[in-house]
Amino acid sequence: MQRDLTPFCKALPEYQVSTEPRPDGEQLLILCDGSATPIYRRVMHAEMTDEQLISRIKLDLFAMGYAVEHDPETLLDEVKQQSYTTGEIHRTRWDRLWEERKLSTHRGRPQGR
Repeated sequence: MQRDLTPFCKALPEYQVSTEPRPDGEQLLILCDGSATPIYRRVMHAEMTDEQLISRIKLDLFAMGYAVEHDPETLLDEVKQQSYTTGEIHRTRWDRLWEERKLSTHRGRPQGR
């Protein structure tokens, strides 16, 4: 399915936005700078909204050192809210116990309980 690129062009006016089809049916978004040099590529998953994709693209560009409009507070909020998985993050009991620092380094098993 071909996605409309108008929101991406409006959100990223300093870049040339184009797409290429992928064998799996998804699209590959390509951003080029003023000299038509590709600087960024990202798969446009069908289940992600345009707003989610634009936010992640801006965050990636900011992290790569390109000038993108972001104030530090907004950036921190976006980093806290985003995950680079397209689904839910599943935590195991071991993950939770490790975070609580209740894993025994001697036996590799949780202490107590």
